[in-house]
Amino acid sequence: MKEIKDTYFDETLDGFIPVVPGVYPAHVVGVETRDFESGNTVFNVTFQMADECKNITVPRLTSDGNGGYTDVLDDKGNPTKIDAGYLSGKKFRSQGVWLTPRPNKGEGWRNRNYKEFFAGLGIVFEENDGKVKLGFVEEDDVLGMPTLVKLGEETYEKDGESRKAIRIFSCYPWNDGTKLKADEIGNDVPF
Repeated sequence: MKEIKDTYFDETLDGFIPVVPGVYPAHVVGVETRDFESGNTVFNVTFQMADECKNITVPRLTSDGNGGYTDVLDDKGNPTKIDAGYLSGKKFRSQGVWLTPRPNKGEGWRNRNYKEFFAGLGIVFEENDGKVKLGFVEEDDVLGMPTLVKLGEETYEKDGESRKAIRIFSCYPWNDGTKLKADEIGNDVPF
């Protein structure tokens, strides 16, 4: 093999940077729904991570060789940190958010996640006599909305094999965030 002068690859500096689970600023860039014969609907919301991720410090991780990650340590053995700007612009989908219209008596709990998830996106559901009247959230209701998202790893089985995916698990109000304009979202906007 011919030697290349001063050319190195250091996994801890130049390798893949995994997503660190946490809460990050993002915007809604898409909503897909799927209806089922039971009358239930599942919502899959796509988020784009905001530029403000660069203002968040996270531990620098590297592969541990066993499908997990370990901290990258400095010369003194202390964990190193990086800003999460590497996430800016990346898109992630939510786990399925289910809506059960007209649930059976005593099964209203089925819609708790739906109510809380979309309330975190700024949707205000009507309230009467202490009961929250849910509505069917449409893409135009949330497209471009700023939110803080809880990002984490989901493990699931497919074809008898255990797999992992990065998913959005919940949303929280991002009070300082600004809604994206249509031209900031992308070409697949329906208006």
